[in-house]
Amino acid sequence: MRRQYTSMCLALRGTPCVSSFFRATMLVAPKLAWLTFLLALAGAPSAGAQTEADGTMEEKPALEVVLQGLPEYLRPGVRAVLSAERQKDSAYLDDLLVDHLARRAEGEALEALQASGFYRAEVAVEVQDAEPGWRMVLRITPGPVVLIRDVRVELAGPGKEDRRLAARAKRLPLVPNGPLVHAPYEDFKDDWLKLARERGYLDARFTRHEILVDPEAGTADVFLAMDSGEPYAFGRTTFTQEGEQRFRPDLLEGYRTWKGDLSTDYTMLEAGLDRFVHWQK
Repeated sequence: MRRQYTSMCLALRGTPCVSSFFRATMLVAPKLAWLTFLLALAGAPSAGAQTEADGTMEEKPALEVVLQGLPEYLRPGVRAVLSAERQKDSAYLDDLLVDHLARRAEGEALEALQASGFYRAEVAVEVQDAEPGWRMVLRITPGPVVLIRDVRVELAGPGKEDRRLAARAKRLPLVPNGPLVHAPYEDFKDDWLKLARERGYLDARFTRHEILVDPEAGTADVFLAMDSGEPYAFGRTTFTQEGEQRFRPDLLEGYRTWKGDLSTDYTMLEAGLDRFVHWQK
């Protein structure tokens, strides 16, 4: 029996019409026709592949972030905090997301500039159409940098008699008449507190840590006060082995890095424990 089939042409972009081949095959073997038809589709190049082969593949929309009016040394710090910079190649970019990123950009840029001492900066954000996406332009006027007027660093408690701890208190990198930069202040705080705990002052804490900024006057006062608390000390050291004794006491003593019964250097204990851990391995 001869079957009649209506001619059809697949309206797939970049796919060749296979109606004639499909109709002729169905007349010979109806069951084989579908397999042949699918193989023909698999072998046909897609629109994207053809476009790529022609070298005219459509570019993915992206967001370009442009900083204008900003000194070169301030640009990395601003770019690091911009959400637009992190999302500029996102696959979800559209007008709505770009507008949201533009609204955030002003506040983020101002915060980054304040960290570098520019508390009177001005930022204007504009979004422009650009092929194949958008261009976000931040026009920035940094303004004058805030200068430090007064610096006060205080150490209270028994730690005042610790030479290393007291000497470190004099090394705050912020000085009167110098520019206010927050990163060195935060780094000094962390290092000073770490040193206090290494020296045995495990309860050390800051009783005051603040920077008072007067943007209109362009000045700042820096305050940092630490209370060391009482120092901790090592008492007598004993080694206990569970079960059968495998190591002689004199051998264990040879691996002890802290000598004597008392020590205020906490790092000696840490180093000693590390030696035992590596030795057991």
